[in-house]
Amino acid sequence: YFVMLIMTLMKRKEIKGGILAYIGICIGVSLTAMIARIGMWGILLFVVALFPQGLFYILAYGMLIQHMGTDLNTKGLGFMSVFVGVLLVITGCFLESYVNSFLVSKFLKIYFS
Repeated sequence: YFVMLIMTLMKRKEIKGGILAYIGICIGVSLTAMIARIGMWGILLFVVALFPQGLFYILAYGMLIQHMGTDLNTKGLGFMSVFVGVLLVITGCFLESYVNSFLVSKFLKIYFS
C-alpha cells in the first residue's frame, strides 16, 4: 500500500496496469498453489484466508488506483484520502492478525478432521 501511495504522489499513470497485473498474478499463483495442494478445498481456503481483511485492502487499493496520476489537491482529496487509505490498511492488518488467524485455524481443523 505504501509503495502505491508513493507512486500516486509521483503522478505516474502508466503504473496502474502494472500494479493491477501484479495483484492479478499474486492472486492467480496463490489460488493455483492452494488448489494443487488440497484440491477444490483450496478455493474455500483461499476465500477464508482473504475474507475479512481483503475487503479493506481492496478499498484502499481501489482508492489509490482511482486517483493515481491525478493531482490530489485539485479533487479535494489531499490529506483525507491518504488518512482514510492508511486507516483502511491498519484495519485490514488488525483483522488479518486476529480474526483471520482464528478463521483459518477453524477451517484447517475442519479440513484435517
